[in-house]
Amino acid sequence: MKSKLTIVVLLVSISFVKAQIYTPSGIVQGSSGNNNIGIGTSNPNSMLTLGGPSPLFLNRGASSSTPFLAVLNSVIPTDAKYGWAFYDNSTNGNLDIFRRNGTSQGIQFMSFNRNTGDVAIGESTPLFLNHGASSSTPFLAVLNSVIPTDAKYGWAFYDNPINGNLDIFRRNGTVQGLQFMSFDRNTGDVSIGTSNSNGNKLAVKGIVGCEEVVVKSGNSWNWPDYVFAKDYKLKSLKEVKEYIEQNNHLPEIPSAQEIEKNGFMLAEMNAKLLQKIEELTLYVIEQNKQITNLQNRLDKVESNSK
Repeated sequence: MKSKLTIVVLLVSISFVKAQIYTPSGIVQGSSGNNNIGIGTSNPNSMLTLGGPSPLFLNRGASSSTPFLAVLNSVIPTDAKYGWAFYDNSTNGNLDIFRRNGTSQGIQFMSFNRNTGDVAIGESTPLFLNHGASSSTPFLAVLNSVIPTDAKYGWAFYDNPINGNLDIFRRNGTVQGLQFMSFDRNTGDVSIGTSNSNGNKLAVKGIVGCEEVVVKSGNSWNWPDYVFAKDYKLKSLKEVKEYIEQNNHLPEIPSAQEIEKNGFMLAEMNAKLLQKIEELTLYVIEQNKQITNLQNRLDKVESNSK
């Protein structure tokens, strides 16, 4: 009878220590009735809790308020003043990573979209990384809103589905935003303030301000020093006058209509202007020669009249 009573007591004792693990030193311990395991703590509040100065939590089926993985300085995640916590967002199923700061909210550092794999870094200024994004969805963005078209400031990079170009926009709270730059996928042409480079390596819609511009030619320059060559055929002032009367612009200089339609090449136009300056110099030299001759003749006449 005594032996039977002993067996009953042992069975009852075993039922009260379900899922508990103990060691004489107290390093590995458990919690009664909830199947949780604690290492270095006697009160594990997750399936596996590693206690000490920086507890490690592992929870299965955790909620948005309870991390499924965390390394914190407190056994209560929301009380932790520092550490990191990984949450399964119960609203959208995303993976959210928080840095604990002693508040119930904490600071959200990163979120992974469960459906698209998109990555958002930061809470107030999210960073988006999208694979195969469209013209309405940036593949890379740093914005102040998780919805790119709602962002009032920030930058977004788009893969243009029409031409495959890389378009860079500044968000301003509108669906369109402000397009700042575009890179042509085939030529590498760069457009600033416009989406069409018109075949130029760099196209800028607006004013360009700089301290200096250096223009170099890929070919040998045909710089207009040839105007001073002995065999240069300088038009007479009469010919220039007749040309201007017929065309309303200088010879070899584009008309206003041509400039409005095609613009002009900066290096070419500077060379043409220098050519006209050098021609004008030759006219002035010739005029001075004639004035000197006339002055000499006048002096001679006045001398003879005395």
